[in-house]
Amino acid sequence: MDLNDIPVLSAIGRRLNWLNKRQSVLAENIANANTPNYRASDLQPQSFKELMRGDLDRISLNKTHDSHATGTLQGENGGTRVKGFEVLPSGNSVNLEAEIVKVAETQINYQAITGLYRKQMGLLKIALGKSR
Repeated sequence: MDLNDIPVLSAIGRRLNWLNKRQSVLAENIANANTPNYRASDLQPQSFKELMRGDLDRISLNKTHDSHATGTLQGENGGTRVKGFEVLPSGNSVNLEAEIVKVAETQINYQAITGLYRKQMGLLKIALGKSR
C-alpha cells in the first residue's frame, strides 16, 4: 500500500511541495535584493480546494437518476508567479522586510504541516497495532 493513497497524507505531501517551492522563490527574491530591474515574485496562495484537488478528482457522485447532477470539478494551477508592487528607483521590487515576514510565515506553516504528518503517522501505527 502506497501512503499517497491515503487522502490526508497525499494532501500533506502536496502542501509540503508547495511550501518548498515558495521557500525557493522567496530565497531567490532575497538573493536578488540589490539586482537592478529584478522583480520580486511569489506563488499564488494555495487554496484548500486546490490542496484537495487530486483526491476530489478520484471521488465521483453516485448518479441514481438521469436528472441528478454529475458534480464535476475543475482544477486550478497554484504554481503561477505573481509580480510585486513596490519598485525602487533601480527597478528592483524586493522589499526585504516583506520577504522576511513571508519566509517566517512559510516556516511556521511548514512546522505545522510536519506536526500534522507526525500525528497522522502515529495514528496509522496505532491502527496497525504498532505502538510507539
